Amino acid sequence: MPRTPTRAAAVLLWILSLARCQEQHVSCELSADCVLPCSFRSSDEEVIHWRKRDTTVHSFYYGSDQLQLQDKRYSGRTSLFRDLISRGNASLLLQRAEIQDQGRYSCYVSTTLGNSETSVSMQIMALIQSVDMEKTDSGISCVVRGAYPEPSFNWSTDPPTAPGSLSDRTQAAEDKQGLYSATSTVTPPEDLSGHTFICSASTADGTSWTASLRQQEDLHGAVDRALVIPCPIPESSHPSSNTSWTFERDGNLSLILWRDVSMEQPKIMPLWDRRARGLSEDGSLQLQNPEGPELTGTYTCRISATHTLHVVRTKVTIAGASSDTGSFTVIHAIIVIVVALLVTGIVILVLAWQKGWLPRSGPPPKGNSAQTQMLHGVASKEGGETGGGEMEEVKTLSS
Repeated sequence: MPRTPTRAAAVLLWILSLARCQEQHVSCELSADCVLPCSFRSSDEEVIHWRKRDTTVHSFYYGSDQLQLQDKRYSGRTSLFRDLISRGNASLLLQRAEIQDQGRYSCYVSTTLGNSETSVSMQIMALIQSVDMEKTDSGISCVVRGAYPEPSFNWSTDPPTAPGSLSDRTQAAEDKQGLYSATSTVTPPEDLSGHTFICSASTADGTSWTASLRQQEDLHGAVDRALVIPCPIPESSHPSSNTSWTFERDGNLSLILWRDVSMEQPKIMPLWDRRARGLSEDGSLQLQNPEGPELTGTYTCRISATHTLHVVRTKVTIAGASSDTGSFTVIHAIIVIVVALLVTGIVILVLAWQKGWLPRSGPPPKGNSAQTQMLHGVASKEGGETGGGEMEEVKTLSS
């Protein structure tokens, strides 16, 4: 049966309507400028309306923007490409994209040739701002900050572990901007040494970060002997990397040194200036003549580059460094203080005795006979003047 012209025209209009109603998808980065596409057959007397459901986003007619009915949330953030409208381009430029901007937009265009409509689905993406690996009491955690939408995690080990041995649990929370901070934690086998735990965090746009954590075998050093703590760098590590070393003891964290790609030499913190040397080519750290237990703890090396992070932890014990050392030092200090006080007291007593500030007991001091007679004479004379009265007074009282 031959097709009639009317039927052929109806099929053509149906195909065109499908093309007009086909939805376009756009991914926009958070806080960046984003273009929502919309095209039409160029003609005169263009009327353009951009809407998001019942919200007016942008309007253009009579040859200029008409923003009286524009929603306040879009104020100052929308514009059309004015020089391209006559060529059939009604695309919308949306500046400083926000998470609330995502959704379905409709572009209505009317000209002397007729009407058209374009639907655009906009999705906001926020690149992962940072990834970190932590060793906690509950296991090994992979922490992602500043992502949108919520990231997904994938875990693996090197060398591989038995299938199903790594079951992770994830917690996520949104901040005021709507960005996600997510933490995925796995409980590893009891012995961590010799294994590298690898976490891959990715977002819906395909952007991914890879972070790894390796627990080195424990190192044992000796007092007053230099010790090198290695930091194995993966072969895939980017040559332009940032490196840092930290020290943890009794829950207190201290930065030893750090170096970024712009620095030829690492920056050593003042507290560690005489305790540690700079990085070697392989990223190792050297402790210079550790003096005691205060350098016993966990040393962590971090190497970061674009979308990668490698963490290496090493527990170091300084042999010959006992926790009783501090107690002995305190005891010795107390003994020194007590001895000093005793010596000071004896000196004060001797000086007081010599100055006559203390009462003297025992026989009168020996001297030559002349001095003795003179002293007795003076005493007898004074007794003659005053002693008689005192004797009489004593007799009266006794009677």
